Amino acid sequence: MDKDKNNINLMPAPEPKAHLLPLPPIPQPQVTPPVVIPPATSLPTLKQMYSNGRMAFKVMTDGALYATGINTFGQLGLGDNISRDEFVKVEFSHNVTRMEFNANSTYLFADDNLIYVCGENNFGQLGLYHRDNQHTFVPLHAMILT
Repeated sequence: MDKDKNNINLMPAPEPKAHLLPLPPIPQPQVTPPVVIPPATSLPTLKQMYSNGRMAFKVMTDGALYATGINTFGQLGLGDNISRDEFVKVEFSHNVTRMEFNANSTYLFADDNLIYVCGENNFGQLGLYHRDNQHTFVPLHAMILT
């Protein structure tokens, strides 16, 4: 009997039966159409830059006007007297042909042949028939360019 104890009869393990489940279909990737980037020529670019060291204006090729800098008297034409440290779009409906300014006032020459002003006016120096500072660009009706 001792002999049988040491002589173990090993039987091979039964083969496992594989239960194969069907794989789900592999989803096809969605093809996204390419993003079309317009050529650089169709984007507005800088047309003209004006600066006096205290404030700066840029006129874009699409006619948009942007301003930044000291705005103590409303000389940026943004409707308030808050100074800006980045360019902000100025609401102005005409194309700027030229620009002049001093430390506290701005003069726009526009394509409608009028001069528009804003800024310090405590002595009436803008010629607006009042002495209030002007925070938006208004036309000087007596100054028609020819």
